Parts: sequence; C-alpha cells; structure tokens
Amino acid sequence: MQYQLSHPQPQPHPLLLAVFLQFMEWAVTILLTIAAFPLLKQAGMFLLMKLYEVFIQYLF
Repeated sequence: MQYQLSHPQPQPHPLLLAVFLQFMEWAVTILLTIAAFPLLKQAGMFLLMKLYEVFIQYLF
C-alpha cells in the first residue's frame, strides 16, 4: 500500500548539484594526473634524451 505524501519531498538545488559535479570532475582529473605523473615524468625524460642525442649528432 502506498501512502499519499502531504508535501513534496525536498530536491537538491540544481546549482548545488552542478557545483558538486564540477568539483568531482576536478577531483578525478587531479587524481588521475597525480597517478599518471611518474609515467609522464619517464616519458618526458625519454623525449629529452632523444632531443639531446639529436642535438649532439647535429653538432658533431
């Protein structure tokens, strides 16, 4: 048996929901960046070494 509610249930404010979703997007992005940082650092060092090798070969 379902009872009739005398008043509507409170709903979250749309702006609050939008701000919360935006905050969650930022949090996930930051956490993924932190998790990927060692790999990005390794890839950056690899690219720097390759550029250095090309530069040395160009000079000599």
